[in-house]
Amino acid sequence: MANIVKSTGTLEYSYSYQPYGTFRSNVKNDTAIATDFNPMSFDSEFRDKATTGFINLRARMYDPGTGAFVQSDPVSAHPFYEFAAGNPAMYSDPSGMCILLCVLVLAAVIGATIGVAGYAAYVGTTGAGWNWWLAIGWATLGGFIGATCVLASTQCYIAVSRVGTTVGLRGLGGGGAASVLKGPIADAVPRNLPEQLAMNAAREGQGTIIMRYLVDAPRLVANYGEGNWVKMQYVLRGWNDIVTVHYFRNLVTKMDVEFKFV
Repeated sequence: MANIVKSTGTLEYSYSYQPYGTFRSNVKNDTAIATDFNPMSFDSEFRDKATTGFINLRARMYDPGTGAFVQSDPVSAHPFYEFAAGNPAMYSDPSGMCILLCVLVLAAVIGATIGVAGYAAYVGTTGAGWNWWLAIGWATLGGFIGATCVLASTQCYIAVSRVGTTVGLRGLGGGGAASVLKGPIADAVPRNLPEQLAMNAAREGQGTIIMRYLVDAPRLVANYGEGNWVKMQYVLRGWNDIVTVHYFRNLVTKMDVEFKFV
């Protein structure tokens, strides 16, 4: 929701949002305000203003502060919490599972079109008469194949990026290599006052997300539990020092682990 207009046509409220749904501006009668009565906001869905600030995107609750859903995708067999496939500038996710479903429908339509086109080419080449039942059969088969291919590739992507399933591609005479996951990595120890201040600020949650879809996700899941793991950064800028702290955060459980200085 971007604007609320009075019955007279006069603009009363105006909203703008960051890509993941946090407010960029909230204006009433050309004056910035902190809150207002309107429970409808990002994606024109209800926001729990009183307690969590989560947005009800029908299938799941969404936290715009972290850019992730609170529950895993009900369509997927694997843990998947990312909003709009991690690219809200290009995609939207108003139903909590629209990305996958919309892609499946599109793939099915394209597959069905290709199936009918293939049958038409067969009729034109062989001179056989047109049979609507055969055309429907080809369309159904094409749609099924298209949707199945997309679903299989999506589930494979989710499994690799979230759970850490290692997919080995074996060529003729080749083989796959097994991956051994490392254990937990201890936090770095501050060596001076700036590093201690930076570490304290990072532990208090002042960092920002710098990376999603982590290579370390399988190890983090194995050592600390399931969830949506991201890489965080906090930078302390002083007169003479710049101290950068990197660490990992589970957006679901809010756990922060493996702090280090870079």
